[in-house]
Amino acid sequence: MKKILLGIFSICLSVVCALGFVGCGAPKYSATTTDTSKVSANGGISCVYNGELYFVNGTAENDGAHNGGTLGSVYKVAIGDDGTIAEDAKYSKVVDALVGQKNGSIFIFGDFLYYSAPSTGKNENGKVQNGRTKFYRKDLVNGSVQEIYATAGADESETLTYAYYKYGTDNSKLAFVIYEGTSKTLKGFEINTEIKTKFAKTNVESVVLSEKFGEGENNADNFVFYTMSAEDNAVDPNTNRVYRIKPDGTGDVLLSDNASISLLGIRNGQLLLTTTFGSGDNQTTYIYAYPITSATEKGFINVADENNSKNPNGRAYTHVVSCKTYDDIIFVGDDSNSILVLDSKSVVKMHFDLTTSKMANDKNVYSFASNPTLDFISLYTDGDGNEYVLYLQTESSKNYLYRLRLDEVNAEPVKISTTGFEVASGLLAPKVVGDYVYGYAENDDKKILLYRVKITVDKDDVSKAELVGGKSI
Repeated sequence: MKKILLGIFSICLSVVCALGFVGCGAPKYSATTTDTSKVSANGGISCVYNGELYFVNGTAENDGAHNGGTLGSVYKVAIGDDGTIAEDAKYSKVVDALVGQKNGSIFIFGDFLYYSAPSTGKNENGKVQNGRTKFYRKDLVNGSVQEIYATAGADESETLTYAYYKYGTDNSKLAFVIYEGTSKTLKGFEINTEIKTKFAKTNVESVVLSEKFGEGENNADNFVFYTMSAEDNAVDPNTNRVYRIKPDGTGDVLLSDNASISLLGIRNGQLLLTTTFGSGDNQTTYIYAYPITSATEKGFINVADENNSKNPNGRAYTHVVSCKTYDDIIFVGDDSNSILVLDSKSVVKMHFDLTTSKMANDKNVYSFASNPTLDFISLYTDGDGNEYVLYLQTESSKNYLYRLRLDEVNAEPVKISTTGFEVASGLLAPKVVGDYVYGYAENDDKKILLYRVKITVDKDDVSKAELVGGKSI
């Protein structure tokens, strides 16, 4: 009788596996798409998808033992069009893992949540390799989890730079590009039911990736930019090499090999970069904006040279934005060919017009009484079209959130919260979602949880930030 029952059970199990109702064989995934029509504020500490706020609840120590639980997990909650979260709203856990280490942002494409978490695997000595970072995606329809990539090194100080790119016909394909600073490796992968390597580069010194998921009509946002040291036989060993490559590994072109160049970022569809000449009081930093397309040829980027810095060659001059040394370029603007810089005690907005090859017109936005310690967050435009810069300013070891209007004469910074935010290394940076800034702050129990501040709060109504994180327990 037992043999008959076992036979029946085996037949039933075979049928169930064939129908795919249980975890037999390869996991079932929803279709991979690059659709973000239901997503706003994608990437970072939180994002909104289909009427729900997805967020990293808080932080916890990455000690190899805490790789799940409440702190650091991903939760979701319904959110109104105006950003309101009902008092009795139900919070639910989406990812039970320590998410958000090493600036591990969360993203949503199609029906998948993309995230990173410390590895729970062990080495040959049984030690948990929690210094390694693994990248995953979770199918929000059926709950399947797929590993995308695992970093090679297990060094806690590893610097990671990565981005997701839409590419291919109608931007229908999704790529994952990652740079590991310790090993100086740059890699690109196609994401689907299987993960395919598209390119791999070694001895890479620096990278700049698109912050717009590779979207753009044949401009710099379609590419990955990277630098390598000068060739061994270079005429000038103090130069470096600048390349561009598409996320699928095609279009690998050497853009410059005759100067020492630092890459800044991609804004307004152009690659922004700097080069510095001289030293001390004679030091000059040139800021350039170069339009890069699929037709860009080898050696396209030229910059001023030290002996001809007041009259750089024609192509370099065409793309010069500024030839003044600034203390810090705290933001590279995305609108109207503008950048925002910190010049000693002043926030300065520079506007330049590439169509007429005119260099930037500097506009002093605000001058501080003394040299400030600032952490820039973002630009923000309110419903009336007023533009602000949002930043954290350190005061008595606390980091307070401010807004500063850019298009108003003699505007004064406004502190918009009495809560001090955390900006420790490795934490996810504060993020603008709708009319709120989301960021980590310490509660009364010394736990680092997610809070938010409404940007448009009246300066006379400033109060503590609103707790978002701890409510999920």
